[in-house]
Amino acid sequence: MRVLMLSDRSYATRERSMLFRLEVGLADEGVRVVHAVPRGCASAGDGSLSDGGGGKAFAGEEDGSSGPAGAGTSVLYAIEIEHDSTGWPLLRGAAAETLLESIARAVELGGPGPSQPLVDVVHVFARDPATLVFAAEVARRAGSPALLEIGEPDLIETGARLAYRARHGEPEAGGVVLLAADEPMRAAIERVGRSRRWEGSESPLARLVPWGVHATSGVFRERSGQEAGGPDTLALVGLEGNEEELRSVLAGAARLTAGGRELLLFMDSDETSASGAWAMCRRLGLVERVTLVGGLECRRDLLLRAGVLAHPVARGRHRSVTLDAMASGMPVVARRDPMIEWLDDPGLVLHVAEPGGENDWARALDAAMRPDRGAGERIERAFRYVSSRRQAHAHVRAVLDAYADAARRHRGTIGRIGLPSDPRGAGGGGGPGRGSR
Repeated sequence: MRVLMLSDRSYATRERSMLFRLEVGLADEGVRVVHAVPRGCASAGDGSLSDGGGGKAFAGEEDGSSGPAGAGTSVLYAIEIEHDSTGWPLLRGAAAETLLESIARAVELGGPGPSQPLVDVVHVFARDPATLVFAAEVARRAGSPALLEIGEPDLIETGARLAYRARHGEPEAGGVVLLAADEPMRAAIERVGRSRRWEGSESPLARLVPWGVHATSGVFRERSGQEAGGPDTLALVGLEGNEEELRSVLAGAARLTAGGRELLLFMDSDETSASGAWAMCRRLGLVERVTLVGGLECRRDLLLRAGVLAHPVARGRHRSVTLDAMASGMPVVARRDPMIEWLDDPGLVLHVAEPGGENDWARALDAAMRPDRGAGERIERAFRYVSSRRQAHAHVRAVLDAYADAARRHRGTIGRIGLPSDPRGAGGGGGPGRGSR
């Protein structure tokens, strides 16, 4: 079975750890993965996704200085290519065809034959609704189902509309399945479907596919500042989207330093610039305490060394970094978010009290940095939650089940796909190759 994993810039960078874990798990099950990332986001040979060898296939380019056109980046568990998705309807079809041609070159198919499809499933990770529409067009032209990860509320309307159109057989739509990382998101998708009378009678709009991380040890480390006898350290993620909330958490941190606490802050350089956080830090006298890190969320090894993770602005946007923090024994401080299962449970996350001003943030951060105030028990509960309900291997299995079900339901795929557990083996079966153009 061959899967096209298509991600936008946000997932290709901030969620690189989760996508890599998924690639490894799928490869172990015999699934061949082609990972299409936006131009400029291909692996840089740092070992996280790539082994550093080979050339790159640039969708839309016929030659490249680093290798033959369409060669694909040599990666450990996937072939990686770059795509130029577009939000312009008039250009979307051409961009989709160019991507499929690049895939064909990268997987060394002179052209998909009658018994070998180019890709069996298109699995999409995106924060941008236009990328979902582009991916659905790619899947339609490949003659394959599209599985769309709906990781935030802004995607629900677009995803539900694509699923509805696919379900009712409109010619411009391919098979579309919506994936939800937790029950609150799945329920929100179904509510939108019911409100538009899109739910259909045969099955729900969304399928639950819980995200997972590695959590293999019940031994929790102490805060990095305590271990080294140095200052407390705070990593901040999710800075964009609510300027007032961001100002409150930074002012809360400033209150702690004014009270004599030695505190260092780690922040993503791009998010800090885009959100205006740097100017806030300057006004609050925090600049000398801030370390800016490029691509902080994709550098999980560095981020998880901090003592506390603060997630001031969630707004229903799911991020695996909070699960990784729980798995590592790192306390998480956030506003309560009913759209995200693990940020809605006060037993897992230290919630900032309403109304969430700087005093409330100061108290929450101070409590997270003091194990004698209950932080230790919450850390242990969070680890148990991740290890029992959010393991990476369970995520892989749920994804495989979703692939199998989507393949069975999608028109033209029955009898064409050999799933990993199928005795025919990967890529078996007969049937058409590419879908109609």
